Amino acid sequence: MANSSGNETFNNSYLFSDFIQNYRPQGNEVQEKYILPLFLLVGTFANVSTLIIFCREKQRRISVSIYVSAYCIGNLATLFFLYGMHLLTTVSAFPELSNLNSSVCSILAFIHKMVQYSSVWFVVGMTIDRYIAVCHPSSALTMCTVFMAKVAVGIIMIGLVVTSVHAMWVYDINHKTGICDMFTPENNLQIVHLKIWNILSAAAYVYLPLIILLILNTLLTCGLCFQHSSSSTSTQDNGSTEYTNAVVAISMLYFALVLPITLYNIVMISSGLRMTADMYNTLVIFDHIQRINLVNVFFVCVLFSRSFRQEIHNMYRVIRDKRKQTLEMNSLSNKALFTNETTTTTVNEEDTLI
Repeated sequence: MANSSGNETFNNSYLFSDFIQNYRPQGNEVQEKYILPLFLLVGTFANVSTLIIFCREKQRRISVSIYVSAYCIGNLATLFFLYGMHLLTTVSAFPELSNLNSSVCSILAFIHKMVQYSSVWFVVGMTIDRYIAVCHPSSALTMCTVFMAKVAVGIIMIGLVVTSVHAMWVYDINHKTGICDMFTPENNLQIVHLKIWNILSAAAYVYLPLIILLILNTLLTCGLCFQHSSSSTSTQDNGSTEYTNAVVAISMLYFALVLPITLYNIVMISSGLRMTADMYNTLVIFDHIQRINLVNVFFVCVLFSRSFRQEIHNMYRVIRDKRKQTLEMNSLSNKALFTNETTTTTVNEEDTLI
């Protein structure tokens, strides 16, 4: 969870709560022992199940599958690398790894930033893909392809590396508290440097992708309404068209769940207020709200995509047929074994009579 050290909390937390800090108010650990495991279990099931569906032969030919797969991997990395490691330190005597020394603190700060903020850009990528497919169908055949989706995911990862690598120079062990946190500037140049990095990273991690999502969701909704009312045919295949609704739902829900904690941070940063216990509790509630994005992808796809439901049915049918075939083979094997034993017994009885 974010600490209660005042404005530093909000400087360090633009979208998700940073788990680099390990100070938590008393009583919150009991809450985390129950809430975090629930998110880990549900999130693991949801993301792994979705990843399996979109890795099937038929789904791999759709550009959306690349973005959704990357989104699920980003969610799993966040669940295990951030929340899982944090849960381990909460329920055990293990210290936070980031507090071991300055080198580990810097490296983990870089990795944390990449993991935390990768998902929002994957959502932006899949939303752009569906915007082109719906609002510019003539360009969809060349832009909404698996190859272009892989290129986009690669560009996103490179951008995250470039944006996040600076964390290795601004995070260090606080010698007073022994906690990995942003370094305290000692001169005007460092103050300017830290402010510039905060502004640029906040824009790259949160403000820019959320603005893009707001614009694209509005345009996509209008495009889908117009497409539904018109008689024109789409150049997309049925599966891709089906997943458009699911992507719009994922994108809108992501934006809605992240908006409260983002606005809360903006208000606290601009006001310069020092965090109180009530403010911290509000931040925790908003943090729990935005965590839903880590666990809802499977359920959103089930609700909004007929193709996704069909794939689940197909997988269930394949598993059922294989199980039935295995039972039949075991039954035949047991029958053959019983026949052999009967024959052997009969032969032995005849030999005895002779």
